Amino acid sequence: MVDGSCTECGFHPAINIASVEVVPGEERVMIALSVADNPGIIGLMVTVQYSENVFTLEEAVSGEAFDALVFTPPNGFASGSTFLWDATEIGEEDIKDGEFLILTFDVAENAPEGEYSILVKVRAYDNDLTPFNLTISGGKITIKNN
Repeated sequence: MVDGSCTECGFHPAINIASVEVVPGEERVMIALSVADNPGIIGLMVTVQYSENVFTLEEAVSGEAFDALVFTPPNGFASGSTFLWDATEIGEEDIKDGEFLILTFDVAENAPEGEYSILVKVRAYDNDLTPFNLTISGGKITIKNN
């Protein structure tokens, strides 16, 4: 196993950030972060960055994939906010793939057309508190002002 991946078995822990399109009249947009090939994350720190002049983070909810972990959101939302999940131990039944963070953004009324990135920085730890890497993909909000 190298950086959490197993080249022989095809196991590659990853985070996918949903990509969505905003059309005229939409005032809110939801972005889900999902985990795949979860090796047994017991600790996770996710820092989220976005264009604050276009988006305002209004809500952040922990998803079902990390139900066995304690979710700690930041005191306030801003670009660069950090979200934490941790536990003292988890069982095999607690290791799940799927959505772990759902972000709801307000879209600025005068938001210019374009493609905007939702960037995340991640620190992950397994059951032995050993850090490992996850591949990160996705994370675009496209605004179309037809």
